[in-house]
Amino acid sequence: YKADSDFASLHSDQRWQPMLDRVAERARAVRDFWTSPAMQTPFAANLTDDEKIAGLSKLWSEAKFNFIHFDKVPGLDWDAHYLATLARVRATTSTLEYYRVLQAFAAELRDGHTGVWLPKELSDEALARPLLRTALVEKRVIVTAVADPEARGAGVVPGVEIVEVDGAPVLEYVERRVAPYQSASTPQDLEARAYG
Repeated sequence: YKADSDFASLHSDQRWQPMLDRVAERARAVRDFWTSPAMQTPFAANLTDDEKIAGLSKLWSEAKFNFIHFDKVPGLDWDAHYLATLARVRATTSTLEYYRVLQAFAAELRDGHTGVWLPKELSDEALARPLLRTALVEKRVIVTAVADPEARGAGVVPGVEIVEVDGAPVLEYVERRVAPYQSASTPQDLEARAYG
């Protein structure tokens, strides 16, 4: 407001600065209500049970009161899902495991725009991937693009089929280790996210 020339004539009014102070205080109060410093937990390899439950509760309440597509998941009892997930959250033994539970929790909303993203501290461990793209083609996982010259030199080229990941059949691996954590609104979207 201070820089807006439309308000220049008010700058000398004694009520101007107190009004600006009230506006700024209200903006701080609204910001702190929605992003309270109390909920900004520093990263740790394993959060406390209270921190984990607080995070799950915040996610549950954000969706409960703001998610507009519950009609798209009529079989989902969000409150029962929350109560069942409390035990899974308490049973986690690392922050990564905890975030995976939150991702699976949010994925039940079946919405490609609603999800849980891992903190940057976990990106090397959980988000690193080879420099290639894949797709599910007729129940087979096929390499569609390769950006790593070393992989190309080793024979990983577009058209190669991936049959196993860490010793598990690739379809089983994706269904168990990837798909449950993907937020997607359609079966096609889920397939693209899980196999891509």
